[in-house]
Amino acid sequence: MILLALALSLTYASGAPNDAVADLRIPLSSDSLDAVLVAPSTPSAEARPARLLVADASSNVPVSLGSAELSLTGPATATGNFVGSAGLHEGSLLLPLAGDYAGSLVVDVAGKADLMAVTGLRLSLPMGTPVATGGPLRVGGMILGALLLFVAGYAVGRRRGVGMAMLFGVALTGRQVAAHGGEDHGGGPTLAVAPGNSLILPMESQFLLGLRTLRIYASSFQPRTLGLGALSAAPGGAATLRAPTAGSLEAAPGGFPGPGSVVKAGQLLALLREAPSSVDRAALLGQQADAETRLATARASLRLAQRDLEQVDSLGPALTERERMERRNAVEVATVEVREAERAANGAGLLLPIHAPLSGRLALEMARPGDTVEAGADLFHVVSNDTLWLRARVPEAQATRIERGSAAEVLLPSIPGRSFSAILLDDGLEADPLTGTVTVTLALAPDPQLRSGLAATAWIAVGAPEDVLTVPDDAVVESNGSTLVFVKTGPERFEAREVSLGARSGKSWEVHAGLRPAERVVVAGTYALKSLAGR
Repeated sequence: MILLALALSLTYASGAPNDAVADLRIPLSSDSLDAVLVAPSTPSAEARPARLLVADASSNVPVSLGSAELSLTGPATATGNFVGSAGLHEGSLLLPLAGDYAGSLVVDVAGKADLMAVTGLRLSLPMGTPVATGGPLRVGGMILGALLLFVAGYAVGRRRGVGMAMLFGVALTGRQVAAHGGEDHGGGPTLAVAPGNSLILPMESQFLLGLRTLRIYASSFQPRTLGLGALSAAPGGAATLRAPTAGSLEAAPGGFPGPGSVVKAGQLLALLREAPSSVDRAALLGQQADAETRLATARASLRLAQRDLEQVDSLGPALTERERMERRNAVEVATVEVREAERAANGAGLLLPIHAPLSGRLALEMARPGDTVEAGADLFHVVSNDTLWLRARVPEAQATRIERGSAAEVLLPSIPGRSFSAILLDDGLEADPLTGTVTVTLALAPDPQLRSGLAATAWIAVGAPEDVLTVPDDAVVESNGSTLVFVKTGPERFEAREVSLGARSGKSWEVHAGLRPAERVVVAGTYALKSLAGR
C-alpha cells in the first residue's frame, strides 16, 4: 500500500493543476425504478460528494428510499451509502484511480429490495494534465509510477490480475476520457434537444416541473364518431312573445321583469295599452267605462262587508252565530267580485295582458315600459330550464353506424374541463351532398351551465366496445399541425413522438400509430416539455 501511495503521488505531482470537470450522470433503471447517479468524473485521493436521484419508473413520482448501498469495482473498489428523501439522496465516493468502474446499487423501497446495475462510470484525469512526452520529470514519474504500481499489484493480487489493471489505470492518467451514458460535460445539468426530437432533461428539472408519466396498454374502448353543432331549446322549450296589436307597453302591477328573471307559466309580464282605430274607439271606451264602474261598485261592497265584520266583536251577544257567519261570507264574496272586476278592467278595452306561456328564464327583453310597438313586434323570449337539444353534423360514412338511443359525450369550448352526457334521439334521415354530413339530434340532461346557442362537440358511440391501445387526453399535444406525445425512453431522456389518433372516448384517445404497449407517456408537464423542446 505504501508503494501504491508513492506511485500515485509521483504521478500526480508531475502534472499540471486539475481543470474543473462536470460530474458524471449515470442513468440507472430497474423494472420499478428510474435513477441517476451523479458522481465525480475525475479520480481523487479523498472521498467526494455524490448524489442519487430516484423516481418511480411508471409514474415518475420522486421516491424516498429506506436505504441505498453502492458497490463498484474497477481500477479500485468503492462503496457508498446514500440518505435523503423526496427523490434526492446524498452520499460520498472515494475513487482514487482513473478508468472504468462497474457494479451494483441495492436500494430498499418500503421494505422491498431492488437491484440496479451500474455501468458506464469512467473516470479520467482533468483536461490539461501533461501527457508522457511533456518532460523528464513527467516521463520519469509515469514510468516509476507504472513500475511501482505493477510491482505492488503483482505482490498483492497476482492471481486476480490486479497488477495489469493498475498499470492500465496509470496509462490512462495522461489522457482525457469522455464520459459515457449521455451525461453532460458542461457546467452542470443542462437541457439539450438531440436529433430525432430527443430531449435530455435532468431528473432534478423533472421533479421541479412536476413531470408525471403513465404506462399505456390496450383496454376496452368504445369507438365514437365526431359531431359538430350548437345547442338549441327542445320543442316547446322556448317561446317568443309578440305584441297582439299596436300600442304602448306598461309594467304589470308586480313590476317589469328583467333579462334572466325566472318566470312561471301564466305569470303576468306586462300590459299593452292598445292603440285602437277611430272606428272602434267609442265602443272600446264604453267597455272600459263599464268595467271601471263595476270595479268601483265591487270595491265599495267589499268595504261595507269588511266594516260589518269588524263590528262583530263589539255587538257581542246581540248577534247570533248565524249572523256572524253571514258577515264573514259577505267579505269573502266581495273579495272575489273585486278580483273579477279588476281582471275585467285590465282586459277590457285599452289594456291587454302579456302572460308567460311556460316556466323558465327570460332570455331576451326586446321592449321596455313606455315603448310604442307595432302589432307582431317581439316583446320577450322565454327559455325553459328543461332538456336542451344538440343538432350535430356527423360524417356521412359514420352516420350509417350510429343508432337511436346511443350514448354520447358532449364538450363545449365555453365550458372547458367539463363533459355532458347525451342520448341520440334521431340518427338523421337525409345527407347533405355539399358537406358530406348528416344532421342528428341529441338530448342533454338539464344543467344550469348550459345555454341555448352554445357551440358544442359530440362524441357519439359507434358499434360495440373494442380492445385497443389508448392514450390519455392529458398526454396529447398539438404542435404546428402535428399531434405529439412525449415518451420517456430513459431516466433523463424523452422523445417527442408524432402519433395518429382515432376516436375519443371519455378522456382517452384511440391510438392508430406511433406508440407501443407499455411505453411511458408524459401526462403532466407536457406543455412545459413542448416549450423546452421548441415545438
